[in-house]
Amino acid sequence: MGLDVRQVVAALLTFSMFGMLGNMVKRDHFPEVELSKLPEARSFQYGGMKVTQQSQIANAIVVARSLGATLVIPDIRGSKAGDKRNFSEIYDPAAFVNSLHGVISVTKDQPPGVSAGKLAVIKVPYKVSKKHIRDRLKPLLRAKEVLRLSTYFRSSDDKRKPEETSYLDGVECLATFETLRLQPEAQEFVDSIIERLRTLSRKSKGQFIAVDLKLEKLEGRDCQGGDPMEGKRCYNPQEIGEFLRKIGFDRDTPIYLTQSRWHSGLNPLINEFPNTYTKESIITISKGSMYEDLVDYYICSQSDTFVPAISGLFYEYVAANRIALGKTRILVPGTVQTASAPASQFLSSYIIKKNHFAYSCLC
Repeated sequence: MGLDVRQVVAALLTFSMFGMLGNMVKRDHFPEVELSKLPEARSFQYGGMKVTQQSQIANAIVVARSLGATLVIPDIRGSKAGDKRNFSEIYDPAAFVNSLHGVISVTKDQPPGVSAGKLAVIKVPYKVSKKHIRDRLKPLLRAKEVLRLSTYFRSSDDKRKPEETSYLDGVECLATFETLRLQPEAQEFVDSIIERLRTLSRKSKGQFIAVDLKLEKLEGRDCQGGDPMEGKRCYNPQEIGEFLRKIGFDRDTPIYLTQSRWHSGLNPLINEFPNTYTKESIITISKGSMYEDLVDYYICSQSDTFVPAISGLFYEYVAANRIALGKTRILVPGTVQTASAPASQFLSSYIIKKNHFAYSCLC
């Protein structure tokens, strides 16, 4: 029997979608259901930003679950026009489908007559609420039959009413930690980069630091001004170098930066820590261009220490993966007023207070 267009949820992702952990997720956050009993839903697609696709797929799965719709495995689209790859070039489609069994229905085939480029785009908040789905999306789906969702982000989007938490967060836990697995070649590439960093770290017993620091972001709106009560959100290369030195890291400690290419603005950091590497100096671009955008997330998740020089969603999602892996050494930069200070003084509040959503997902 053909796939009814009214029963489809199609998904378009950008290139750097995050990978997840699955074997530690609590499956009792939501009940198993018979898909045949789910209510009829119409179609929607979603797409969006370059670094936050983990939240986008979580939103899409939450909406699909709420509306009883079917998710179409997407192509993976890059930030440049025409940059498109098959899902299977990066991720394992069988693992994706199996992870959602009993939660939503998933198909590999786009229904005939549906063109993503001609769909209306509907903006949906990050951590979409049941009320938003009921009051905004359901009527739109009924009226238009096919929609394309685009996730947007606000600080207030993190908050849901208590009565919505167990239902929506349970589905989001699954989407965050169990849906995406790298296909073998992509996993092998990522593993080879991490192994190379450990080889370069012999003097520090194979240990290295990953620092999320991109110069262009330091000049962005999120790093300018800010609420003094919330503290400093962004730290430049000189501040990061001084911070790491004062909390006791040896000068020979290797540092991986999420900065793609070397820039003279990084000189204050390399003066403190000469074994500092950007993606350009670690990755053979000709070999790894397909997977380059994946590397930051996985290296920051697997490093012995993670330092978010910029506070934001990337920090939040790396922290989630590190918590799942048991790699809780996340040091948030701060001003060290004395000549030195213990690193434990700067341990992330996500770890100290256990207030990250990942703790509620894991056994």
